[in-house]
Amino acid sequence: MQFARFSSVALRLPKHAPNHRTRASPTGTYAVFVFVEPGLSTIAVGNGLDVWNNGCGNSDAHRYPIFTESSSCSTSPCLDVKLQTGLGPLDDDGNYAPSSFNPATGTITIYTLYGPPPGNQTTPLDDASVRFYTAHEVGHALGLKEDSCSGGVMNGANFGGASTAVYEECQTADFMNTT
Repeated sequence: MQFARFSSVALRLPKHAPNHRTRASPTGTYAVFVFVEPGLSTIAVGNGLDVWNNGCGNSDAHRYPIFTESSSCSTSPCLDVKLQTGLGPLDDDGNYAPSSFNPATGTITIYTLYGPPPGNQTTPLDDASVRFYTAHEVGHALGLKEDSCSGGVMNGANFGGASTAVYEECQTADFMNTT
């Protein structure tokens, strides 16, 4: 059995709602709003959000937040998804990442260049790739790290591929987001 790994760096709940399951939602799950900045396909980003919204069963089946698109990040908690020209940060393997999540700002960034130094590979920005980058970085926002789950969205070897949130990742997301 493979296990999804988790991180202590995740999307933090507002201090006024220590138990998110008590927030006003018919399912007992609270919403995280997602603002998609110009330059990215809102459909592709929405499909990436649906990997988590629907991939682990409906919202009755999981305890982590649902993700819903918003016209701004004026409501907390919120993720801001943006496209940035240039290179992303170096990953654990010494390669430039095609996407990243910054927990301090709640920002998911998709970069136009990635790969091993000098980082001159153009990041695919087709809908399937943007869907994957979004879903992968939302996994980080939920507290997950890269893992080796076959077909899992947190398996970095699947970058740009059609993957889903597998059972182990869903269970870890629930564990990380239950108070």
